[in-house]
Amino acid sequence: KLEVRKRKRKVLPAESEWKHAKYDAAFEYQQMSDDENTYDEQGKLLADVYTSHAPGSRSEIVSQMFREIDLYKDPRPSGQYIKRVQGEVKEDQGPPATKALKGRARRWMVDPVWLTNHPSFDNERTVAENGKLWGDETNPEELEERSAQMIAEKKRR
Repeated sequence: KLEVRKRKRKVLPAESEWKHAKYDAAFEYQQMSDDENTYDEQGKLLADVYTSHAPGSRSEIVSQMFREIDLYKDPRPSGQYIKRVQGEVKEDQGPPATKALKGRARRWMVDPVWLTNHPSFDNERTVAENGKLWGDETNPEELEERSAQMIAEKKRR
């Protein structure tokens, strides 16, 4: 799903907002919705369909962006791609915690009301700041580097 969205994003019209670098962080596998097996009315597994469940924490910006990108045809479709149907949102599912910054949700990617109602997810391993492209004074990479330097300095003492 991630690779398909990346390919579709490349073929968006040049003026598409979604091509802007400030949206790059959403195109990591940790930010894709969960896919589950799909069954018919008799309970038989449908081998050619997955049901996708977006996390309840997903912001409207991310939802809109993925909806619009998903409307485009894959410029290089794979014979292995499995169709996905939209399932129910997993209301209590938040962004995954990550050790590395790569793949971590940025604040713009998380619904602020959801985050207020689930404060345990509002931490540095789950949600990173947005960065300069969103108007912040620093990028999360800079904050991570400073933190790593402080930890290294403490270890030397």
